[in-house]
Amino acid sequence: ADGYIAPASTNIIEYLTIATTSNGTDYGDLTVARRRALGMSNTTRGVWVGGSDTSPTPYLNTQDYNTIATLSNATDFGDASAEASTGNGVSSSTRGVYSIAYEAPAYVNTLEYITFATTGSTTNFGDLNNAKGYHMCGCSSSDSTRGLFAGGYSPAHNIIDYITMASTGNATDFGDLTVARRSGMATGNSIDAIFVGGYIPGVNGTVDKVIIQTTGDAVNWGDLSGTAFHEGACSSD
Repeated sequence: ADGYIAPASTNIIEYLTIATTSNGTDYGDLTVARRRALGMSNTTRGVWVGGSDTSPTPYLNTQDYNTIATLSNATDFGDASAEASTGNGVSSSTRGVYSIAYEAPAYVNTLEYITFATTGSTTNFGDLNNAKGYHMCGCSSSDSTRGLFAGGYSPAHNIIDYITMASTGNATDFGDLTVARRSGMATGNSIDAIFVGGYIPGVNGTVDKVIIQTTGDAVNWGDLSGTAFHEGACSSD
């Protein structure tokens, strides 16, 4: 959903049926046109958090949701705690947890969460280990137990943190990426988390892997055929 089609941000939501191959199909619209929003979901709802635009403020605290099985425009969910740039989010079957990464003029380490089945403003979850969550990547285990946050800015770093999704509290150090970077992508299943690409500076194609239910440094899994950053990643289990 959303994005940037020069010269303006958009409110477009499209969908794909994963079992088939085809172009994207119009799903509906966000309540506010914006870019760089983050998405979280369970099997019932998708929630879009934050984003940026040029007016009236550069960052938004807007939260929208859709009922995934129904084509429609998004509905207001509530608000994030601040008009800030969000870092990334992870999801369980009941919760979405995301980082508030940059609240001008400072980088921050705040984690907040929403409960998918309800609507309302966010609740504080805890903190990351440091205030470098800007342009990080995140993924969660498909069994809904852990969420991992990796990389970030400024400057680019290699830290991986993890949280236990069902509880609240500060993140715990998991280990390190093989390469410090920001703006990478992450995906995973119930066993592994994969961290892909990023910006060092210089666009990077490194692919790292960790075993989600352990802790330890990432190992190199290979490389992309090219390089990429500011993209998306997804996986099946």
